Amino acid sequence: GRPTYDPKQRIADGWTQYKRQNLLGGTFRLGGHTGEAFNLAHKAELEAHPEYIAEVNGQRTPGYTAKLCYSNLGLQALFATDRLNNLKMQLARVPSTMVVSVEPADGGGHCSCAECVKLGSVSDRVFTLANAAARGVAKEYPGKYVNLLAYNEHAAVPAVPIEPNVIVQLAPYAFQRTGLTPHEMIQAWGKKHNFLGVYTYWCIPD
Repeated sequence: GRPTYDPKQRIADGWTQYKRQNLLGGTFRLGGHTGEAFNLAHKAELEAHPEYIAEVNGQRTPGYTAKLCYSNLGLQALFATDRLNNLKMQLARVPSTMVVSVEPADGGGHCSCAECVKLGSVSDRVFTLANAAARGVAKEYPGKYVNLLAYNEHAAVPAVPIEPNVIVQLAPYAFQRTGLTPHEMIQAWGKKHNFLGVYTYWCIPD
C-alpha cells in the first residue's frame, strides 16, 4: 500500500478490512523468520564455529540466509540465549509481550550432516532447535512462548515431542511440501499439538 503505487490507499484499506473480518490481532503478536537476524548478529561467532552452520552437499557456508546445524549443542545454547535476550529486549519495550519467534531463515538448505539426519526429518530437526529455545524461555519466563511456522520443508508434523510453550503457525495453503491437502495438514497437526494458528496469504486465496 505504498502511496507511490496506491495513492488512495485502497490496498491498505482492503488489508485492514480483511484483518477485521478474520478477527486478526490479539494477545499474541507472532513473529516470522528470525534466522537472518540471528546470522547477522552472530556473524563473527558463526564464522569462528563453522560447525554451527548447516551442512549442505558436504559444505558449511555461513551467510545471511544460512540454516543452522540443529544437532550441535553449542549452537543450540547460542540460539536459545539469543532468543531469550531478544524476548528480554521486547519486554523492556512492550511489557505485555508474550512470544518470541524461533522461525529459521527463509528458504531451503537445512542441515544434512550425519548427526542432524539422526534427529529425523527436516521438521524433527527444526523443532528440536525450537524446543531448546522454548525450554530456556519457560525456565526464565514462565507463561511466555516461542513461535514458528509449519512451512516449506518443515511443514510436516514432526515425530519429536513439542514443548507446550511452542506456538505453531501452519501454512497449509501455500509453500508446504507435505503432500497433504490444506485440510488434511490442519487435521494432522491437530492430532499432534494443541497450540496452533494458521498463517495464510491474503493474495493467494484471493
